[in-house]
Amino acid sequence: MIIVSDPIYLTPFTFKSADNSSVAQDTEVVTKGSGQTKFETEFIVPNTKTIQVFTPLSAQSQSSTSTVDMWAFKVVPK
Repeated sequence: MIIVSDPIYLTPFTFKSADNSSVAQDTEVVTKGSGQTKFETEFIVPNTKTIQVFTPLSAQSQSSTSTVDMWAFKVVPK
């Protein structure tokens, strides 16, 4: 659940492989209020052990932020 007092832009959410190279990137906008949002994108998973997702949270007027959410997912080879 996200509760937002001002429009916030998630700019961008970035998918990286274990060697820190970018795999995919997308941008979503969260508007004022409360609720839920779904982030999705498609990419080909490279030969890596981990996919990391970085989501910097910044207000519309900010050019950068130190507020970042991060997830890591283990990649299991076929």
